[in-house]
Amino acid sequence: MANSYKTCACCGSEWNSLADLIRDEQVELIGYQPAFSDRYEGLFLFAHSARECGTTIALPVSSFAVLHDRPEHGAQLAGTQQCEGLCQAFYEFGACEQECGMHWVRDIITILVDRGPEELLARLDQAEP
Repeated sequence: MANSYKTCACCGSEWNSLADLIRDEQVELIGYQPAFSDRYEGLFLFAHSARECGTTIALPVSSFAVLHDRPEHGAQLAGTQQCEGLCQAFYEFGACEQECGMHWVRDIITILVDRGPEELLARLDQAEP
């Protein structure tokens, strides 16, 4: 029997892959916790809304890097006057227009909120756990 990618600590639900977890309509992105010292060390937080569950699942943003195929911006603008402050707001999922080192995360958030497009989510099936 193959191991699952993730098992819910509360109800025991299992997902075979990260893509399966994202495709699950009972799993919803509820927050982003950045790590400004390393743009790949932040966390995405998801709520598992299955009946009699409601747990929170935290996954590192680095797990989703395969979804981003645009050039990354080098300079981080967090804490500067150019920063729109979106990454500092846990529940804010809007797109950022700034050329910032954290911009790629905002692109990933859009994919997660929209659950697609499917051709991007399919990349998660090939990604290493």
